[in-house]
Amino acid sequence: MKRFVIGMALLLLALGLGGCARSTPTPQIIIVTPTPIPSPATQNASVFIPELGRGQQVFIDQKCVACHGFKAEGGIGPALAHLDMSFPVFLEQVRAPAAPMPGYDVFMVTEKDAYDIYGWLRSLPPAPVTSAPTATAIDLEECEDMNGMTLWITFHCDDCHGVFAQGSFNGPPLAQISQPLEEELARMRATGDQIPEHRADRMNDKLFGRLYDWLRTGAGIGEGECAPQ
Repeated sequence: MKRFVIGMALLLLALGLGGCARSTPTPQIIIVTPTPIPSPATQNASVFIPELGRGQQVFIDQKCVACHGFKAEGGIGPALAHLDMSFPVFLEQVRAPAAPMPGYDVFMVTEKDAYDIYGWLRSLPPAPVTSAPTATAIDLEECEDMNGMTLWITFHCDDCHGVFAQGSFNGPPLAQISQPLEEELARMRATGDQIPEHRADRMNDKLFGRLYDWLRTGAGIGEGECAPQ
């Protein structure tokens, strides 16, 4: 009898443990991946709303007017009014421009600053098109007193090679040129039929030599022309 009671007790204990095992749920591990929050430096510009008045003020405060004019109509630097480029391209020009324009990092011009300037420039009417008088043999003597940048613009070199000789779709960069003077002079004279300013009666060898020296030194760097304040 005693053995029967002990056996029943062990059976009931086993059944109780089995029931507990079946009633206890298996824990599940849930992995939650947090959604990354973009930093202001990597946010898409489309989240910005341009403040045009602020853009104009930043344009003035950063001395952009010294080269591009108070209404972005152009001057030593190209006209920027009614800007026709995407914001990423504009921002790249702000961060890493061609010399001698200084670059503006995020501490000087934030992405929001740049977008405000961009919006203001695009809101402006196009700058009026003006044509500078073409230099001729009659006024070459007057050119003797011109600095490198003025010579460059007077002879319309900026039309193809950019205001700072940084190059464009129409011509290669010439700033900090390294080819010998005689080689560059011969190359220029060879195109005199297509480009009148390349002829000796428009730009004599002496003026070209001065322009060549200006290009070799960086096209404006060191002359105080359009230097950042």
